[in-house]
Amino acid sequence: MAPKGEGVLEWTEALENAFITILLEKFTRTHTTYWKARDWEQMNKELEEQFPGTILDANKLRQKLRRLRIQYTQFTELIAHTGVGWDETTNTVKANADVWDKFIKKNSSFKTFQDKGCKHYTSLKELFRSKTATCALRISSTDPPKSP
Repeated sequence: MAPKGEGVLEWTEALENAFITILLEKFTRTHTTYWKARDWEQMNKELEEQFPGTILDANKLRQKLRRLRIQYTQFTELIAHTGVGWDETTNTVKANADVWDKFIKKNSSFKTFQDKGCKHYTSLKELFRSKTATCALRISSTDPPKSP
């Protein structure tokens, strides 16, 4: 069994920015975010060249992409809610306390948006907007079943 913390990667702001840049370049060429193993290995190699001493692998990159997709989906849901405003230039979200309580009770990860907004929202929107269902088409595991 691996010791606690072994293999854990701290995603610095610079590393995350570089990864998103690589994703956008790849997306622009392929128009998809579902890549083959060789594509992940190529992205991994590019990041390791940019950040010597950082040990990554394709699986860590896939996991990070999954977390970024979740972050994008949650932030999109938040700013689409009635009574919530978002200033793109300052990256701040304005909402009253009741709205924040509702979202934070639903999922505590919404709390990060309260102070920080979503730093890479514009880039993430470019990557994921065609893959994200919203409004009536969105089905969440936390939603009650729809009645006929």
